[in-house]
Amino acid sequence: MAASLVLICRRGRDTAMSVCAKHSSILSSAARWLSGGRSSPSVIKRNVEGFELTSIDTSCGQQPRPVVVLIGWLNAKRKHLRKYQEVYWDRGFDVLTMDVTPVHIVRPRAGIKYTHRLLKALQENDELSSRQVVVHGFSIGAFIYTQLQLLLHQQREAPRRHQPLRRVLQQDDDFEADLGERIAGLVMDSPAYMDHMCHGIANSLTHNPAARKLISRSLLLYLAAFPRSVTHHYQESHRMFHHNTVPTLILYSPADLISSADTSERYVKEWRAKGYPVSTCKFQDSTHVGHYRDNPEKYVAALHSFLDTLELAQQKAAVEIPQAAAAAAEV
Repeated sequence: MAASLVLICRRGRDTAMSVCAKHSSILSSAARWLSGGRSSPSVIKRNVEGFELTSIDTSCGQQPRPVVVLIGWLNAKRKHLRKYQEVYWDRGFDVLTMDVTPVHIVRPRAGIKYTHRLLKALQENDELSSRQVVVHGFSIGAFIYTQLQLLLHQQREAPRRHQPLRRVLQQDDDFEADLGERIAGLVMDSPAYMDHMCHGIANSLTHNPAARKLISRSLLLYLAAFPRSVTHHYQESHRMFHHNTVPTLILYSPADLISSADTSERYVKEWRAKGYPVSTCKFQDSTHVGHYRDNPEKYVAALHSFLDTLELAQQKAAVEIPQAAAAAAEV
């Protein structure tokens, strides 16, 4: 496995401090940093199929720890995703971060190609091929997740000879385990649904009502002009979303102009009627992907409560550290 290791030590105001690998040291260091202290945990970064895999405390534990796939919103900056990474590091996760750009959405084939790289990383990379997975997607991350599920469905339906040769020859049961079975949970923060995609993208690009209408109409014309190469992919993603059997937490708000609260509640009602496990956390006034910023205690509590329901090896229990209120300061 060709993985480059880079040890990054974040410096405080006056001193630089490298944190050791013991759980207690990491938690206390994270707490100090999130509360405005002088130090932060040392982070190990690796490149896996072009994605950044980050972890702390790599020496502790013999079993592979769970990994969360953190799918950012459109053009999200890493400094804005840091507080979410911290929550998962505290729980014993490694974090694989995906950066989403408009091209991944406007050109679905580019999005599928990008998602296929994620699939390859989770199935074939030595470090990830046996790990349990949680997907945490923001906004358009819902589309990336459905693309992942669509690729898994196509892979299961394909003849065995079309599977990667390594999967055919490998005898390890952990490797043979289907990735779909290793995905233990899904967190959707402000999900942007395909049936509201044009409206959502327009709202995310400008606050001008006339410009929003123009962008939305232009996108609708674009979809109408390319029914097979573009619209078909969105329809397939929409179809996959109706059959989401993975335990799911939806974080949403009626004040969100991009993610439809009514659509979220409609999906929740549908999934529960089918017996699918789903939890929700409704925020009254927070805007798109702003739930953590506006109400960090409620957000972190909902996330911890959801993670506690998942049977994940090497996951640490929620601990009470003063991270919730302080972490929201940086947005």
